[in-house]
Amino acid sequence: MLRAGTPLRLMAQNREVGPIPLAATHAVTALHTLLGVIATSQSQVPVAVREFLTTVGLPTKRAQGISFTDVSMQAEHYLAVAADLDKDLFGVDLTSGRIDVISHVPDEPIQFVNSSLPLFVFSLGLYLRGVWEFLTAHPTEDSEPRIEATDRFLAVLAERDPAAVAEKSYFWPVMVAGILAE
Repeated sequence: MLRAGTPLRLMAQNREVGPIPLAATHAVTALHTLLGVIATSQSQVPVAVREFLTTVGLPTKRAQGISFTDVSMQAEHYLAVAADLDKDLFGVDLTSGRIDVISHVPDEPIQFVNSSLPLFVFSLGLYLRGVWEFLTAHPTEDSEPRIEATDRFLAVLAERDPAAVAEKSYFWPVMVAGILAE
């Protein structure tokens, strides 16, 4: 067990020592939280997810309103890996390894996103680069660029993760429908 938290907290209370002990205190607290989550769920997390998290990791910047750092850890039968601005959680289903959106609204159905965590990270990056950044760099009233960008995105996604676009009610088709409706 890490025991640096208490002395660092005492040092951080002294303003004369500067910001480093305070930052270290936050890092130790975050590490304690992360180690606790890993320890309690390690046997439940699918091997492929564990390997991805420990070798590749998650994005560190907010993407399209989705944060991988400010995530509530509470999600039954899921390992929460991201949250959106509405506080909906993106979670790894501990049985199948797939990614679902768990709504913050009670009794809202769970929405399928991707077949795996690596495919979710890939899809989000592809969406940001191929759709969002393209459209914000080329603003126009013409709907044709939006249609072309979303069609390219869906084509690549259908090739990489066919299940993610198999139903119109799944996350990515809904996201694309929202872009096309603008």
